[in-house]
Amino acid sequence: MRKNQAPEGWLSFIRILARDAKVNVVIGDGVGPATDKKTIWLSALPLELTPDDLVLFKGDAFHETGHCRHTNIPYFQAFSKANGKFAQFLLNALDDVFMEGRMASWKQMAARYLRDSTNVLIKRGSFRDGSVSLGEAVACYCLSYLTAKRWPEIGAITVRVEANLRKHLAQHADKVMGPLTALLDAEFPSVRSTEDGGALALKIIELMRELSEEDVSDDESTPNNGGGNPKDGQDPAESDPEQPEEPDGSKGSDPKPEGEGGEQGDGDEDAGGGADDNNGQAEPKQAGKCGQGDEDESPNQSDEPKPGQTGNESKGNKTGKGNPQAGQSAEGDEAGNGDANTGGSATDKTEKTLKELVDAMLKEDLGSQEIFDKGEAVKALSEAIAKGKAEEYKGQPLVGPMVIDGDAGAGASKDFVDGMPVVQGDKVMAEVIKATVGRKANVAANRLRALLANREETESFSSRTGRLSDKHLHRFALDDTRIFEKSEERVEDTAAVSVTADLSGSTQNGIAEQIRMALTLLEKVLNEIGTPREILGFSPKTGELNCLVKAFSDNHRVALDRIAGMHRLVGGDHTPIGSAVLQAGARLMSFDAQRKLMFVVTDGIPSDSETAIEMTKYVTRNGVNVIYLVIGEESSCEWLKNNGFKYAHASKAEELIPALVSKVGEFLA
Repeated sequence: MRKNQAPEGWLSFIRILARDAKVNVVIGDGVGPATDKKTIWLSALPLELTPDDLVLFKGDAFHETGHCRHTNIPYFQAFSKANGKFAQFLLNALDDVFMEGRMASWKQMAARYLRDSTNVLIKRGSFRDGSVSLGEAVACYCLSYLTAKRWPEIGAITVRVEANLRKHLAQHADKVMGPLTALLDAEFPSVRSTEDGGALALKIIELMRELSEEDVSDDESTPNNGGGNPKDGQDPAESDPEQPEEPDGSKGSDPKPEGEGGEQGDGDEDAGGGADDNNGQAEPKQAGKCGQGDEDESPNQSDEPKPGQTGNESKGNKTGKGNPQAGQSAEGDEAGNGDANTGGSATDKTEKTLKELVDAMLKEDLGSQEIFDKGEAVKALSEAIAKGKAEEYKGQPLVGPMVIDGDAGAGASKDFVDGMPVVQGDKVMAEVIKATVGRKANVAANRLRALLANREETESFSSRTGRLSDKHLHRFALDDTRIFEKSEERVEDTAAVSVTADLSGSTQNGIAEQIRMALTLLEKVLNEIGTPREILGFSPKTGELNCLVKAFSDNHRVALDRIAGMHRLVGGDHTPIGSAVLQAGARLMSFDAQRKLMFVVTDGIPSDSETAIEMTKYVTRNGVNVIYLVIGEESSCEWLKNNGFKYAHASKAEELIPALVSKVGEFLA
C-alpha cells in the first residue's frame, strides 16, 4: 500500500511538523533561532537546499520543536538566575540530551534527523569540544558521553572531549573522571524533565566541590608536599627523591631514556599522535580553536600531552585550548607510566589546586551557543546567502518573512493565519456577485476539467494472494507468505492551484470589483473540478504583504463569502507582484501535488518590475506554472510579453475565464 511521506523540501516539511507538533513557526524575521512554549523562530532560507543543509535545517527544526514540547522554559530561566552562567550552560547540555531523547521517541524521523544533523556538524567541525575552558569541557563531556549511549557514532567526539577535560584538570583528572562518569550513569536515566536535569546539574556541581575539598584535605595531610609521597594522580617521576632539582625548585628537564619508577614507554610519537590509555584508541589531535577540528594544526602541533599527563603544557598557551606552541614537542609517556618528561616548568594552570580550578569554573560565562548548535549553523548559512558569500546558493532569494500556524486551515473565528489577516466574509455581497456571474462558470468548468482532472494511477504491493512475483520470492526464507503481488487503482490530485489577487490602490477605479467577479468565477470552476486551491490577496491596505482569502482546507462557501468581503481591504500603496509571487509560490510548493499552477490576477504593471521578473522565473524553475490574468488595459501586458511569461488578458471580468480557457491548452502543455 502507498504510504504518506513528507515532501522533501524544507518548507513543506516545516508545515507538516508545525501541524503535528501544534506549534507556530516564524521564518526569517531576524529573531531565530529561538523558541518559547508555542512558537519557534527559524532563519530564512532559499527554497532549494543542499542535502547536508536540508538535514541540518530539519534537525534544527526538530530540536527547537523539542524545546517547545519538553523544556520547562520558565524553570530554566529561574535556574539560570539562581545558580549562575556555568550552571545554566550545564543544564542546557543535560536538557538537550533529555529533550532530544523524547523527540526521538516521538517520531522515528526526528531521531534520524537529530542524529544526522549532529553528524553534519561533526563533519564540518562546527561544535564545542571543551577546548576553551574547564567549564565548557565538563558540560561537553556530559552531553557527548550521554549522547553516545544513544548514538554510538558520537563516541569519537567523546574521546576528544574527554582528552580536553583531562588537560584542563591536569594532575587532578583521574580524581574527577571516575566519580563524574559514575554520577552520570547512575542519575541521568532518572531525568524525566527539565527540573530533573536541573537537579542533576546541581549534583554535578556539588560533586566537583566535594572532590575539590577532599583534594585540599589531602594536601594538608601530606607531610612533605614537595618531595615525599606523591599526591593522588601525580606522576611518580615527579616525586622521585633521586631526581635532581634546578635552582628554581623545578625538576631537571633533561629527558631520560628510561623511567626510574616504572616500565619504559614510547617516548617518541608520530606527528599524528601516539597511543593513549583510552582503550587503545589513537589519541585525537586537539583543535586549534573551538569547533574547528584538526584542519589548522601543523605537524609539530600534533605532538601533544596526553590526557592526565602533568607538566607538559606550553608556557605561552594561555587560551586554555590545550595545544603546545608550534615547534615544541610533548615527549614522554602518559601519566602513570613512570617516565613523564616535564618539558620545562609547568604552566600556572597545572599548578593550581582542584579547588582553585573548580572555583574558577563556577564563575565562567560560556555564552549562549549550544554544544551542537544546529540553529546557529542555519543562521550563519542564511546570513552568508543574504550577503552573497555562499557560492552554491548564488542567485537564490531567501524565503521570508513567513508565519506558519500549527493549526491547519483558517477557521471561522481567526483574524490572522500564518501571519496574514483573514478576509472577513460578506454574505450579502456574495449573493450579489453570484447573481451577476450566474452560470457562466459551468461551460468553463467543462473545458478545464480535461486538463486539470484527477488522474488514475496504479500501484503494486505485496500480498498473500494474487499474481506470483519474482521480487517477493525471498520471503519464503523468512517464513512470510506475502510472495504475491496485487495492484490498486487510486484517484489522486494531479493539480493544486494558488490564486493571488491584486488589492493595491490602483484597482480602486472599478478593477477591484472586476477582480472579485473573476475570483468568484475561478473559485466556482475549480470547485466544480475538485481541484485543491488557495486564494490570497496581495498589497492590502492593512500594510501586510498578503491576506488570506481561502486556505486549502477551507470549503467553497467560506471562499465565496470571503471573496465578496475583499473590498474592505483594497487600497495598498504599491503593487509588489514579485514579492507576492515568491510568497505564494513558496506556499504552493509545500503542497503535495503532481502539478502546481499559480494564477496572478492583476490590473497592470508591478511596482517591483525587476523583482517580479526574477521571482516569476525562479518559481517557474521550481516547478510552478505561473499564469498572469490581466484585467484592464492591454498595454499593461507589455512586460509579460517581453519576458515570455504566460498571460491571458480581458477588459472585464466576465471575459477573463473564456480568455483563459482559450489558452489553457497552450499554458498547460
